[in-house]
Amino acid sequence: GPTNLEMVSLVMVAAGVGYAALTAVVVLTGCVDPEADGALGAAARWVMDVPERIVAPCVKRVAPPRVYRVLERTYRYLCEERNPVVQGLYLVLMAGGYGAVIAVAYPRLPCATLGETHKWYGLFGFAACLATFVMACRASPGYLVDAASVQRHDNYPFDGSLFEPGRVCPTARVPKIARSKFCRVSRANVARFDHFCPWLNAAVGEENYRFFLLFLVVHCAFLTYGAGALGLLLWDVVRRHRLLEAVFYDHRAQRALPATRWLVLRYLLGAERVVSALVVLCVVMDALLAGFLGYHAWLVAVGQTTNEAYKWRTLRAAYSKRRAAAYSQEGLEQTATGSRGSSGGMPVRNVYNRGVLRNLGEVLYPLSRRPPHRRPDKASAWGAATRVPTAAAAAAPEATTLSANAANGAREEPSDAPLGEGDTADRGGPEEELEARRQQMASASSANGSDATVGRRRKKLE
Repeated sequence: GPTNLEMVSLVMVAAGVGYAALTAVVVLTGCVDPEADGALGAAARWVMDVPERIVAPCVKRVAPPRVYRVLERTYRYLCEERNPVVQGLYLVLMAGGYGAVIAVAYPRLPCATLGETHKWYGLFGFAACLATFVMACRASPGYLVDAASVQRHDNYPFDGSLFEPGRVCPTARVPKIARSKFCRVSRANVARFDHFCPWLNAAVGEENYRFFLLFLVVHCAFLTYGAGALGLLLWDVVRRHRLLEAVFYDHRAQRALPATRWLVLRYLLGAERVVSALVVLCVVMDALLAGFLGYHAWLVAVGQTTNEAYKWRTLRAAYSKRRAAAYSQEGLEQTATGSRGSSGGMPVRNVYNRGVLRNLGEVLYPLSRRPPHRRPDKASAWGAATRVPTAAAAAAPEATTLSANAANGAREEPSDAPLGEGDTADRGGPEEELEARRQQMASASSANGSDATVGRRRKKLE
């Protein structure tokens, strides 16, 4: 049969393949626009459609109707409703990992590479992780539930493209202020909505975004420290047993093998399974969290949210092809409307970007938490956010809201590791309003003399 070294090699290959697959899924669902053309966009759509288009039909064919209904309800509960499942998974991972450290690693301290004080360092890091987790879970994102909460959070101007004035949420019946979004998981409007985080089981918005970032920073630091400390513990094993100078014997080949780094690594994975597994877990989770933290650091620097970043990608893709969206009974039609600069409704820059330091200040000290005299004036702090309509836009006022419709017509609500689907109630409206919009968009298309082309994917209006 296979030797221990061969089994360890197989486990390492399987772990590497699993890590690569997990990384690919996270990148495709979290960083790639599923509406984009090309191989990456097609791969992202395929990954997101697997549960609905492949798994569900297969299960429906083989499972009894009652079992299928239970599985469908379970899937909706886990993926479309607030639930503490992922929070419980976090607690299991943290408690299990730190418990393994206490049971296996701490009895070896002190050693040649680590001192006794690292027991207290580990305990402090573990407590800091749990504290930030509780803080981020309990903090309110900034719900818009009544006139008072709307007035307190209404501190940003409408940019005329991503966010338009005069809109009311048809579900919550509250005004939709700039940078807000209806979270279909939380079932509430959230000020400066970023995404819904399943690890916190809460939406991330204006008031709890700072705690979310603190949660990421503390966990990245703790995982980095854990990987380094456990790695030094393994290095102590190498030095104590002089593994780099040892000779390994291959029972199958009946020959001695001189020590190499690869052989020493395989030996440690077999002889120090628990510590090696903890190192791998820390490295993998730290890499994922560090990438996610870096992305949010970039969002803070440019004054955007995850939701707005996705909308910007959608707008730029549409305008780079000089197309505009027009709804018709045949599906989603896209019409070339010409450039829309400062006079066409699409801003040439993000009006919410006030510089790195001020953007960071808005995150650490939200505007809604500041006294009124400490809040910047909407008309002067962000500059003129409204646009002077062109003659064509004046003839068809609905054309000036084209960019917001294009952004809202796609998947609008992103999340942590994948971006979720948009909220239909946030986009829907009465039939009369939709029909009037279709007619106005069609008349604008005729006035501009452009030819409509049928889009490749149909978007549902309600």
